[in-house]
Amino acid sequence: MKQMTVKWIIAGACLLAAGLIGFAVVMSLNGWDFSALDSGKYETTRHEITQQVINISVDSKSANIVFAASPDGVCRVELFEREKEKHRVTVEDSTLSIQLEDTRKWYERISLFRFKTPKITVYLPAGEYGTLSVKTGTGDIAVPETFRFTGADVALSTGDVLWRASCSEGLNVKTSTGDITLEKLQAGEVSLKVSTGKVTVSKLDCGGSMSVKVTTGRATFSDVSCTSFSSQGSTGNISLSNVIASGAMDIRRSTGDVRFDKCDAAEMTVETSTGDVTGSLLSGKSFKAGSHTGKVSVPDTDGGVCRVTTDTGRIRLVIEES
Repeated sequence: MKQMTVKWIIAGACLLAAGLIGFAVVMSLNGWDFSALDSGKYETTRHEITQQVINISVDSKSANIVFAASPDGVCRVELFEREKEKHRVTVEDSTLSIQLEDTRKWYERISLFRFKTPKITVYLPAGEYGTLSVKTGTGDIAVPETFRFTGADVALSTGDVLWRASCSEGLNVKTSTGDITLEKLQAGEVSLKVSTGKVTVSKLDCGGSMSVKVTTGRATFSDVSCTSFSSQGSTGNISLSNVIASGAMDIRRSTGDVRFDKCDAAEMTVETSTGDVTGSLLSGKSFKAGSHTGKVSVPDTDGGVCRVTTDTGRIRLVIEES
């Protein structure tokens, strides 16, 4: 190796060591708080709402959005946000609107470090409201059981949704990457869509249809009642416990197992390419089951039609004894 090359390697190693030492010194002075590397300035502002609020619309970009019961019965919005990425809070025609106003120049959008997450907290008196619309790019959304809405639409790109509020009409939740969790609520109809992430639904009383689409991820349902249930997915298992549909139940998977535990529907269709279909149903069915390469075991009973097919996988269903 040439002498000059060796010198360049030694010089580079020294610069790297100096950089690491400098980084360690700076982080040590800041108590190893990585948020100190965030070059943006943040502030917290509060907006008290004196007008009547029926409907709510939130349109953000990268904020966590939390709804909470107001401790004093006063509606207010608390914002933790970045400089030049502020939200405008207005009320018009009984609609509370929270809209992002991004005034950054193009070069200000280039940020090497961003460790803090903006947050929108909406404090509302517990009770019933009209429609709720929430849109954000990156951020989590949480809505507690203290509220009841006529209908709700939630859409985000990356983030988790924790939903416990009832909706007398429709509840629609859509996310690209993130988990969707529904707990202890009533709804007219429910539509859930996620590309990559888990879906978990428990203790849901749905007066209409329930539709769930998962591209990649596990889906788990327990103690659910609805008029019809449908679920589509590419990759991931689906597990249903005490899921009752008064009408049809339609489940389709490309890769993944389908597991029933004390479930029922007037008629059922289950299709999977690679995966097993197993578990228990509550009432007799007229089974039409087939698998290309797996064993099939279903009881010889009468009732609504239950079609079960799989390419690679076994089928084993039983009728739960009353």
